[in-house]
Amino acid sequence: PLHLCIVFYPTDPGTYAPVVFAPGFDGLIYAEWYSVAMLNLAGYGYIIAGVDLFWPVMDEASKLYGIRDLPGTVFEVIQWLADNLNQRILPGQGAVNVSAEWKDLGLMSHSLGADSLVQMLQQNHTVAKAVAFLEPASIHYSKPLGFSIPALSYGTQLCMEAPLCCLKGYSYFHFYDELVCPKILMNVTGYGHCDMLNEVPGWDMCHLSHFCKTDKSNDRVLYREVFLPGVLSGFFGAYLQGNGPMVDYITTRDKMPVPIGQLEFDLQCTSGN
Repeated sequence: PLHLCIVFYPTDPGTYAPVVFAPGFDGLIYAEWYSVAMLNLAGYGYIIAGVDLFWPVMDEASKLYGIRDLPGTVFEVIQWLADNLNQRILPGQGAVNVSAEWKDLGLMSHSLGADSLVQMLQQNHTVAKAVAFLEPASIHYSKPLGFSIPALSYGTQLCMEAPLCCLKGYSYFHFYDELVCPKILMNVTGYGHCDMLNEVPGWDMCHLSHFCKTDKSNDRVLYREVFLPGVLSGFFGAYLQGNGPMVDYITTRDKMPVPIGQLEFDLQCTSGN
């Protein structure tokens, strides 16, 4: 495609739910910088495609005016993957008995990558079965979506502390308030916005630049290799794979290996937790 993709997939033969990931900073952050978390999520039985929305090709109008149709870009990449992943990419890697089931597509984003997903879903909310917003932000998400799609709105304590990387009124709390059920809000204590990035170069750059608040003493290996992929597997297992009891993992505090702050959910379209 015109945009780079990095794909992680199980090696055991089978058909798996695909998840397309939009990286942070509205796609300016390389998807490769999230490879540890994506690899570990794929190990639960998903095909994960991270998309570099800005790289390497920008059309001439975009270069000249700085205009990008990022929602359209995400949709085009999904269409390209649906046409080529099973037929060309996976067999080309020797995974001849591994395939994606595109009717079970999930979406996932980090930070401002959520903006592209929100706009795309506003245009066509049937493209995916579920979406995970990881510490989301969006300037286009100012009112309820008006349709139902299972959604996880996830955030961290340090993201809401100076230097702020989650802004009040645009953060995961805002997303949860405006989502239609089924929806889950989770806030994790002691971790920050950059902790899901690979240690090098992503987390190091964030830490040394003080772009977002970080805590050098927290267990980021546990966080990005075990906890976060486990949470995402519980969510996508329930809503992509149809394994409803898996949602219990992310709605029960004592099953978590890291401290949980706020945990709310409305799975049955009632008043929540």
